[in-house]
This record gives sequence, C-alpha cells and structure tokens, in this order.
Amino acid sequence: MQPEFIGSYQRYINGYDTAIARISYRIKPKSPGYSAAFDKFVKDKSDTELVNGQSLQSFLVTPIQRLPRYILLLRVRYRDRDRDRVARAYLTHAPLFVSP
Repeated sequence: MQPEFIGSYQRYINGYDTAIARISYRIKPKSPGYSAAFDKFVKDKSDTELVNGQSLQSFLVTPIQRLPRYILLLRVRYRDRDRDRVARAYLTHAPLFVSP
C-alpha cells in the first residue's frame, strides 16, 4: 500500500469520531451549536436521488468499513483458494498490502 495512502487513511480514522460529533452537534436542534443552515443543507443533500436518502454520517463511515471488508475478503479467498501456486503466492501477501 502506498505510504501516503496509509497516512491519509490513518488520519481519516483518527478524526472520524470528532467529525461525527461535530456534525451531530451542528444538526441536532436542541444542541447549543445547532446550525439551521447546515442542518437544512445536509437534509437537502440527503434527499437527492443521487444518495438515495443516505445520511452524511453513513457516507463518512463507508471508508472506515471498507478496508476491513477487503482484508476479510482476501483472508477468506486465501483460505478457500485453489491449489494453484500462482494464486496462492499472490494471496499469501495480499493482506499485508491492504492492512493499515
């Protein structure tokens, strides 16, 4: 995996909880940090056909969930691999390239 990707991904993971907390603080009506304009913007965007009603928070969690899914997929594929030596060689090292 590219070192710059690992660094960016790690920063994203480390900042995720803070980002979700800040968004929630701004869109929760009874919160002292409530922003009607931001809340309306987020709701308007989630109502578009492009996102099928998904929330901003659901989009932000996707990268957090994606890498573990890839690692699991590679581990399952390695476990269930054919006896093909070439496939086995690639799959042996594949999780190392996608592990954070």
